[in-house]
Amino acid sequence: SVSIQQTVKCHYLLPLEPGYLYCSSDLYHPLETISLENYKDYIEELPLIDPPEIFDMYQNANISFQKKESMFMVNTILEVQPRLVSVGGGKSSDDIVFELADVMLTKLPEKLDIDTALAEMFEPDDKGRINSLSTVLSQEVSRFNKLLSVIISSLLNLDTSTAALTCITPWRPSPWRTTRTI
Repeated sequence: SVSIQQTVKCHYLLPLEPGYLYCSSDLYHPLETISLENYKDYIEELPLIDPPEIFDMYQNANISFQKKESMFMVNTILEVQPRLVSVGGGKSSDDIVFELADVMLTKLPEKLDIDTALAEMFEPDDKGRINSLSTVLSQEVSRFNKLLSVIISSLLNLDTSTAALTCITPWRPSPWRTTRTI
């Protein structure tokens, strides 16, 4: 937009006089120091959510943004709610979740094996050092294997924990089902 380009040209390329403010809030001003610590302190004092006026916009922009975010959240909540299933057939939400868990379990490897990687990746150089990227790779594979273990364990426990919950207390809803339906 022309307004933003003009703002950039006027405010960022030209030297600013002392006491200049980027907007009506006195929080946004150029620093008169070159100390890194002063810049860090200044940045820490800034709010997490900037007001629209700092970008040369009106408060209506903030209202529109909040409305859009609220609608996105409401739509997300509505999308994850279970649908009513007709009497004649269809899968229950439990069946869908179990089916998806089974599909994920079939697609996930049990673990990544670093031994199947290219051998030349781990060959030492003339000075006996292994490439630093190979070291990082082996560390990341180890971390990923721990993550895979947690994911697989969670998927396997999903079936058994829900079955146990149903057997012990059948009046409780499933973990992914709300007590209301739309």
